[in-house]
Amino acid sequence: MAEVGAADRNAATKPLCCLDSPQQSTGTGSTHVYRHPLHHRGHREHRFGAGAPFARAGVEVSIANTRGPRSISELAASWGSTVRAVTLTEALASDVIFMAIPFGAVETFGKALPDWNGKIVVDTANAHYAPNAGDILKGRLSSRYAAEVLPGAQIVKAFNQLPAQTLAAEVPSGQGKRVVFVSSDSDEASSQIAELARTLGLSPVELGRIDEGGRLIEVPGALVLRNLTEQPLT
Repeated sequence: MAEVGAADRNAATKPLCCLDSPQQSTGTGSTHVYRHPLHHRGHREHRFGAGAPFARAGVEVSIANTRGPRSISELAASWGSTVRAVTLTEALASDVIFMAIPFGAVETFGKALPDWNGKIVVDTANAHYAPNAGDILKGRLSSRYAAEVLPGAQIVKAFNQLPAQTLAAEVPSGQGKRVVFVSSDSDEASSQIAELARTLGLSPVELGRIDEGGRLIEVPGALVLRNLTEQPLT
């Protein structure tokens, strides 16, 4: 899965802004609305970053795409009053951005700002099935590549180990909280996104640096497609 979004530093209480793919917008789907082989093109819609998890948690979230807020206003309204459609420019003004776009669009997306200093970018993309990914990455992790094309951004790898619709779905009562893995070279950025995950009712596990724990949540890493829940100790 993959997603794009942005939020203020106090992500648990201030508006979070989510973006769709720079190349497409369906008007139905997720907070970060796009299609991708694992969160777009010609496949099922990506649904995490979608407003539902944020709306359930009472977190204000904005969604944006390149076609303008009118194209997703109905979608935003369907999730409730805490979800708001905004322009791409407004979205990029946020401090935390969920990048929910196809891997092939990452380089183009990086050109949306002259630099990304002061931004936390949550990389939810999976490059494994993307055309020509090997030629682009040349052995690098996809989040390392993202850091290169989004200069100055603090990259966090998270919300990508499960299909988007699974992450967005509620865990049945009494079955614990769904686990999400978080990895970043910035302890501060990792902690902030982990706190946001808690606010969304998830159970974050911080894995440390991207070139260490982050490898485990990039396809075909050992933690990809692990649908785990955490129960309180008895």
